[in-house]
Amino acid sequence: MKEINNYLNKASGVTLKKLWHYATIMLVLLLCSGLDAFSQKTDPVPGKGGTVGVSTSTNRGFEVDAHFQSGTLPPFWNAGNYTNYPTVGDDWTGTNGVLKKVNGNYVVGETADKQTVWKIDGNSGNKSIYPELDMFSGTSNKNSDFIGSGAGQDPWSVKAADGGPQKNDITNVYLHTRRDVNGDKWLFFAFETRSTDGTSYGDIEYNQAGLVFTAPNGGNGSIVGSGPLGGRTLNDFILSVDFSGGGTNPKIAARVVQAGGVWSGPMNVDAFSYLTVNILNVPAVIPGGGFNGDGSASNTTYAFQLIEGAINLTDSGLEPDACNPASTITFKTRSSDSFTAELKDLSVVPFTIVPPATLALSADVTVCPTENASFTATVEGEGASGVNVKWYKVETADNPGTPSNEEVLGSEIADGGLGGRANITSTALTETLTITGVIAGDAGTYKAVLTGAVCGNPADYADLIINTVDKPIVVLTNATICGPEKSNKLKVCNPVVGATYTLVQINTVPEPDVEVYHEEVLDYANGDLIFDNLLAGYGFTLTINLNGCTATTTCSDNDDSSTGKDGPNDFIRETCPTPLVQPVIGAASSIESLTSSSEIKSSDKLAEDRKITAYPVPFRDRVNVDFISERSGSYTINLYDSKGKLIKDLRSGKAKAGQLQTIEVDGRSLPDGMYFIRVIDNAGSRTVKLLKKE
Repeated sequence: MKEINNYLNKASGVTLKKLWHYATIMLVLLLCSGLDAFSQKTDPVPGKGGTVGVSTSTNRGFEVDAHFQSGTLPPFWNAGNYTNYPTVGDDWTGTNGVLKKVNGNYVVGETADKQTVWKIDGNSGNKSIYPELDMFSGTSNKNSDFIGSGAGQDPWSVKAADGGPQKNDITNVYLHTRRDVNGDKWLFFAFETRSTDGTSYGDIEYNQAGLVFTAPNGGNGSIVGSGPLGGRTLNDFILSVDFSGGGTNPKIAARVVQAGGVWSGPMNVDAFSYLTVNILNVPAVIPGGGFNGDGSASNTTYAFQLIEGAINLTDSGLEPDACNPASTITFKTRSSDSFTAELKDLSVVPFTIVPPATLALSADVTVCPTENASFTATVEGEGASGVNVKWYKVETADNPGTPSNEEVLGSEIADGGLGGRANITSTALTETLTITGVIAGDAGTYKAVLTGAVCGNPADYADLIINTVDKPIVVLTNATICGPEKSNKLKVCNPVVGATYTLVQINTVPEPDVEVYHEEVLDYANGDLIFDNLLAGYGFTLTINLNGCTATTTCSDNDDSSTGKDGPNDFIRETCPTPLVQPVIGAASSIESLTSSSEIKSSDKLAEDRKITAYPVPFRDRVNVDFISERSGSYTINLYDSKGKLIKDLRSGKAKAGQLQTIEVDGRSLPDGMYFIRVIDNAGSRTVKLLKKE
């Protein structure tokens, strides 16, 4: 028995020694294998970058390089991973930046051409300066949901933030669209998260009919799609962009909405797209435009926070129709790389990939009588099919508060219209209407409408303001031997505050055109306006200049045989009309502000003499204005408040001498107070008082 035990003990020792030997060898091999595996760990890659579009004098291309500033490529790019390396072009910021600018600085918002937008999405960091206003609520929101309204639909649930993982928290989103030199339509996109771990799962979803928040700007609510197929529209698309494994495996795939509102399977769009991530820190879009992990502002966008990409929508078959003015693009994050994984954060951006046609008119035009007035319509947007603008004058403006008061337009103004005074010229993107030799009846609002556009009929309005200046009414006083006057004087009965008056007398015989008297009164302010020491026998020319517009009275303006002595066409009177009229007319949109009851009564008398009446006085809802044209020709009627500010152009047109004109003024929207109606025609101007009282 002892021998057996000794044998077993010896055998056991030998076995243990062999096992230890083998174990030592295995441990060394294992360590070597581990070191080798560690030494061969895959480094992060920035993805596939490039300057999209061949640079030309008119198209510099766009840098897709996980970096914001134009003209600079980060050091992680080389000829092997960057198309057109080292060509640079446009980018989000920098010398050739595409983001919106105000006073030379890049700012959040949409550019005027609607082809670029930057939006800050609030985040849920504990030091966030932009609070998260909406993120997905619960765990049931998926890409596969039917998000329309009505039975059988399941709109996404949203809520204000209450915290969430950094990798799912979107902070900034960027969009830009353009065509390259071949005419292909490209969509450029970028978004940032608070995460720096190199793992991110995101979607960029384009909805032609748009998404609508039921609780915008925070709070619990839902997001509902406006399309007919489960809230979406046929050929809406999603770009899924995923980075995992510490930024080593960037992937992009596209899906489109099919019949029934279901998504297609993933489409390989590698040949038509770029997808990048910043594997190193880069400067933020603007100073303070980036975010730290805690949500506070940063001058740096840290490694793996920025994902930037681009896709050729034309070649990939994703280019949408042009007429989608309500379309949106939604940035989303998912909990994993599964397309149907739980949705986490979102940012909805109104955006039209193919901007619809737009039309904008130049500013309002102010001219003097007989001058020319021009309006220029500028057309933009890919939805415009050439320039085809129709022009109209607005006879009755639309009143949104009164359904029965719809816009009424006059006949189309064609080239050669308005009695040959309308001249229309066109260029590639503009059309100009010029009215030559404007008359009082031309004043008013004009409308330009673009016809034949792919999407809608955009229109715009502009006003033609004619600075009508009344001829001076004067009284001449001659020197007398026995009387009090010791010199020849000219008194202006209707001086205008702010106007310049020039009086000239010329010797015509024997020295033609030689001035013998010249005096100017600059910027008349108040009181009597009298020119003294005139020379008998030389006549006179008195000119008023107001805002560049002039009117002149001469010796020939003293004969009105149709109405007798001191008639409305007599501008040289024996006595000034009562009262002495001193209107404050800085432009056609202001009249005298009457302040005393005596002035008001006198003005009423003057208006009565000139055949203009208003009734009832006071009025509550509507007031009627009657006036009789004293001379045939054009007229305009305007409504002013008590301070002389133009409220509305009421009517303009032509009338015969002695013809009664009646106009009803809708005053329901006017507050109680005093108002004035001013009529301007070939006989001059006159004013009648209105009183609104509930």
